[in-house]
Amino acid sequence: MQKTILLMMFIVIAATSFSQSLLTPYSIYSVESDNVLPVILLNGKKELSGKFDLIYIAYINKNIAKTMVGFSYQPEHWFRLGLVAGVEKSTAGYRIGTNVWLGKDKYSLLVIADKGRGVKNYFYHAMGTYQLNQNVDVGINAWRFHGIGPHIGYKFSKLETRVWFAPLYDSEFEQPRIVCGLNIKI
Repeated sequence: MQKTILLMMFIVIAATSFSQSLLTPYSIYSVESDNVLPVILLNGKKELSGKFDLIYIAYINKNIAKTMVGFSYQPEHWFRLGLVAGVEKSTAGYRIGTNVWLGKDKYSLLVIADKGRGVKNYFYHAMGTYQLNQNVDVGINAWRFHGIGPHIGYKFSKLETRVWFAPLYDSEFEQPRIVCGLNIKI
């Protein structure tokens, strides 16, 4: 299994050399337990045709590692649908997922979901965003293992980097969390 994950991670990392990629290091601070969980997320896409892209994601923290590859279809400028499959470091071994993006003017909604084997082996992240101006965005998140609540982001245009902060409440584990990180175009 580790060899499979390493191979998938290699494929994803190699794909970044010819595609548009986003590196997102971030941390989840659990207020009540005074615990910090660092996370590294890498995702990106490579255009295949006018409406189809190859997409990939790699996610790792001390509890889980997963890598998925798939395709997205964007029939209109305001709508994109993606399907992915891959592997995770667990007894399940596999993951499948989907994502939907909707956008109009200054508003956007991104919904991501993926599933492995087992009733509780699922993940979701829904993020609604409003672009206040060229650099500042605000919105709301519903994010499994992170929480529900607002977010604010600031984009440093010349660096192609965005810093963001989200005070969230995780109702599944009944604790407040603070999540903050960077989005770095590579």
